Amino acid sequence: MTPTTIPTASNHRWTFVPLGLLAVGWVASQYLYWGISSDAWDHYLVNAAAFWAFTLAWPQFRAVKAVPQPIIGLLIALPTLVILPLAWYFTLSDTRGRSYLLWYQWFGLLLLSLGYFVSLAGLHATRRLLFPLLVLVLSLPVPSLIMNPIQAQLQQITAVSSEATLKLIGENVTRRGFVLTLPQGELGVAEACSGVKSLFSLAALGAFLAYYRLLSLPRAAMQMTIVLPVVLMVNILRVVLCGWIQEHIGRQYIIGAWHDALSYGLLPIGVLMLWLVSGWLKPRVTLSEEAVSSSTALRVSPMNFWYSVIIVVLSVAAGVYGQSQSIPHSLMPKLESFPMQLPGGWIDCTDIGVEQEMHDQLHDSTSFHRIYRNDIGQRVIVWVVGWDSASLISGYHHPDICLPNAGFREERRWIESVRLNNGATINLTGRQMQSSSGELGVLYWSQEGSRVWTNDDETNASRLLGHKALIQRLNDLIEGKPPLKPERRLMVSIATSNTTKSGYIELAGFAKSLAEALQAHDEELRINPQLP
Repeated sequence: MTPTTIPTASNHRWTFVPLGLLAVGWVASQYLYWGISSDAWDHYLVNAAAFWAFTLAWPQFRAVKAVPQPIIGLLIALPTLVILPLAWYFTLSDTRGRSYLLWYQWFGLLLLSLGYFVSLAGLHATRRLLFPLLVLVLSLPVPSLIMNPIQAQLQQITAVSSEATLKLIGENVTRRGFVLTLPQGELGVAEACSGVKSLFSLAALGAFLAYYRLLSLPRAAMQMTIVLPVVLMVNILRVVLCGWIQEHIGRQYIIGAWHDALSYGLLPIGVLMLWLVSGWLKPRVTLSEEAVSSSTALRVSPMNFWYSVIIVVLSVAAGVYGQSQSIPHSLMPKLESFPMQLPGGWIDCTDIGVEQEMHDQLHDSTSFHRIYRNDIGQRVIVWVVGWDSASLISGYHHPDICLPNAGFREERRWIESVRLNNGATINLTGRQMQSSSGELGVLYWSQEGSRVWTNDDETNASRLLGHKALIQRLNDLIEGKPPLKPERRLMVSIATSNTTKSGYIELAGFAKSLAEALQAHDEELRINPQLP
């Protein structure tokens, strides 16, 4: 096609309105997922950096001779006719699978934007805008299939290296799994302390610096390889400083706001290192002639513009319909009033405070941590964590996750059945765990509303929030079925150090008493007998 030479340069700007509306909607959808918390700030910063990168790329996009390709652009954007309206319907109808919906919305917006710019100036010019559009992927929740292996490796490296460094500076420290024990207390290298969050934040920064410095692809790859060692160094330094401060200044200065201040205070070290590396890799040549040539006028394709308008209208309509179909969230009742005494001779209870750091990891709506004692002095450690149907999208936890982080390894597993007074049966997941400090017997169960999860549910928990749930919802929509009722979720874990046969009998008896009390506390959590 012949390059356009139309002298007007502003007649395309008003056509960005549909794309702008969809971009604002996508950020709003991120807010529905992340909310406003210290854990989410980096995701919003990635959005801001991508917008900045777009402003830097726009002159280069304009500098390339425009060769509009409206048919190719329309074909690229065509899938968004389905992706974006459905994503908005599911986002507003209930909370399940929202992390995946963010990916669908980004992909739909990416295709629509690429299609629009190809229609406006052609494939060759649109290459200049790929980075700001693609880098937005780093603002999305990372799938557990990727996150969990990376997190486990970072935890291991951080814990081992921190132990070695503390010993090197003369501290008396021992390590059990991901727990460092010092004279003044323990330091846990938990999931949130593994550095995995700062890994993706600094990866986004490294990518942006590579783009800003105009690094070639090989140099940009070198820049990105620096990110992982930088994250490890900063994270190990933070853990070592926490240990030193605890031993020589006071443990109160490494918890709460002090903990957050130390985490964020060390992050600029990683930022500075990436900045220096990108400056060292920066090419010593000027921009190519093409990149500094005068701007080329752009001609709007009415077909592509009205297609974008149709996508906006369909997305808004689907969102409104989804909101009208939504079922009110089930709110988790507070557990502060949960009884301190339970049937079966459990007459004494000690509350153990749940630290704010743990709430930040669990994203729970309510929880308690207690030790119950019976009339013959036996002890049971109890964790009850509840998520209402809005908060369960962000967190889920159970002993198979947390105990290995505390240095325990699994010795034995089984299923324990407990029959309640109303005839219902709960199948509890049993674990016998071993650590250097002794054995621990654990029984736990999870339930969603009144339904207790099966073993398959436990091992495939992500499917209830993932792609399979979305496919099921799509099938329900096609068949005219209403959205699934969003249920609250509960995880109950009880443990004993008495791993004899009699100890497990007592533990199962306590599980029955606790389950009966939970059902009496909240009718929506009442477990009914299964019909034959």
